[in-house]
Amino acid sequence: MNPKLFLSQLSQDEILKLTTDEIIERQQAEQDFMNKKPHKKFLAATDGSKTKNGGLVRASLNKRVKAEGYFLASVGDEVIYEDGTTSKIISGAGEEGTIEGFEVAVVGSRLENGDEIIDSLQSAFEFRLYHDREIPKGFLNHD
Repeated sequence: MNPKLFLSQLSQDEILKLTTDEIIERQQAEQDFMNKKPHKKFLAATDGSKTKNGGLVRASLNKRVKAEGYFLASVGDEVIYEDGTTSKIISGAGEEGTIEGFEVAVVGSRLENGDEIIDSLQSAFEFRLYHDREIPKGFLNHD
């Protein structure tokens, strides 16, 4: 096998010479490598995600993107509380976490009232921050 392990290290010509099995093998090796690197996971928040103060996220801005059947929440979506009050999500995954023009909210996102999203109803869509890489611009920036 080529000493360049990951597909991202290969030129287009080198990739075209690989068999399907070699491509799959390299993809799996890269995934295994990334899973073992020290990182912190941030699940994407969804419609129905909960906050510290008992609020529920109402994902209404982007009604096209779902994870495990739940609409993803975006910065600007509202959280509603039992007493009927609301507060908007003000931080999310930053510039690199934008889908169809909407910044995805994540577990850890803050609200205008100081509350914070603490869970998600899905576990398939996550953002990973690796210890050896810079934090993406705007990630959980609520200032």
